[in-house]
Amino acid sequence: MLLQASDKTTEERLGRREQGDSLSEHVDRSARAARFLDARSPIAVHRITTDTLEPDDIAEEIIKILGWRPLYIFLHGINI
Repeated sequence: MLLQASDKTTEERLGRREQGDSLSEHVDRSARAARFLDARSPIAVHRITTDTLEPDDIAEEIIKILGWRPLYIFLHGINI
């Protein structure tokens, strides 16, 4: 499973913790890694675009893909 984001989103997220040259280095390394992983991962690998998603939304998407929804509902006592 690959979590993906646009270069703009990635730079914004990294900018929350890095500054100056360190930010540039992290942005460049992240872009290289993203291209490598996307190119080398089989088509069957699920890709989740995270640009507009909050962490809880990403977790929910992963749960759906993995088919863990019944377990998630049970563990959190959610009544449907």
